[in-house]
Amino acid sequence: MRPIDETNRLVAKARAGCRRSFGSLWKLHERRVRAVVEPILREAADDVVQDVAAAALVGIGALRDDDAGTFDAWLRSIARNRARSALGRRRRTRSTEASEPPVETALAGDANTFDAAQRDEVRRALRALPQRLRAPLVLRYWRGRSGPEIASQLHTTCGSLRVSLCVALRRLRKNLARCG
Repeated sequence: MRPIDETNRLVAKARAGCRRSFGSLWKLHERRVRAVVEPILREAADDVVQDVAAAALVGIGALRDDDAGTFDAWLRSIARNRARSALGRRRRTRSTEASEPPVETALAGDANTFDAAQRDEVRRALRALPQRLRAPLVLRYWRGRSGPEIASQLHTTCGSLRVSLCVALRRLRKNLARCG
């Protein structure tokens, strides 16, 4: 069977809701998606590639029968758009990070909760976290923002935020355990 015929057959089955067919389609096209995303976003490419897969899975039902032959182009356009959006978010985040007060200022609001040595340990453990994990923690626990507010500010989904908070808390606990 020719590759185009195979793609069209898999697209038709995936549109009908067959996740196995979508998985096969994804295996055929993932390298092409990476080829679009990686030049735009070097280090964050994996996250965007996964985002493209999720978007394609959700949107494949809207792909018309006469569009089946253009699946590759459709998928690449999703990849290009998602990569450009992620690049824009990264640039906006960098510009707002410069204007955000340091973590120490955020911690100052809870000065009565810890003694000076404990505050210093928490600050060191927080500084050891990457910004993408530190920001949700600071916004949630020290600034008292809600999940939807944080997700909006960080340009992410509530689901991704929950995962980030879980990972960040786990890493923070690990960092604090190292400190003693």
